[in-house]
Amino acid sequence: VEDSSAQRLLELLGERLAVRYMQTTYAQSPCFQYLVEEGEVGAMESAFGGDAAKRASQLQQVDALFQFLASTDSKTIAITASADPGPLQRAEWVEFMSLFFNKEAEAMQVFEGIRDRYLCHRKQVSEHSVKPVVAWAYYSSWSKEWVITNAAYKHYYLRDAGAQLVGSTNADMKFNTTS
Repeated sequence: VEDSSAQRLLELLGERLAVRYMQTTYAQSPCFQYLVEEGEVGAMESAFGGDAAKRASQLQQVDALFQFLASTDSKTIAITASADPGPLQRAEWVEFMSLFFNKEAEAMQVFEGIRDRYLCHRKQVSEHSVKPVVAWAYYSSWSKEWVITNAAYKHYYLRDAGAQLVGSTNADMKFNTTS
């Protein structure tokens, strides 16, 4: 598993223990972090500057490799959930992942639960007349600028949470604070 969204999808399906190797740098799940610490899941060798022989050996030991990018390798399955702009569209990827584990019925229940809770919360906040204005910002040490980032998915999350995003969707704003 090289894609962090795939990690979450596997957990939602109860398939955490099906993972043999994973990209550990971006492992958000405490359960996956624990499995790595205990040696139950190994660190996947990077395709970019890693030990090619070690990576080839790891790939021989697995049935499939879930990663963000498509590949010519027959074991690679692209999981591009994070490229989907809408929150519910991202959650719907659990149904795709379920196909590899014969868990379509479980995935449908998982997705319906996520969808129902999400829509319920969205409806509740839509009834509030005051909408906070939010700037999703970070400091770029590379460009030495503050950036207000307005990726489409951030717009959806904030809109559905009853807030308004500063600026236009898909148009980042940059501010240099040096004189």
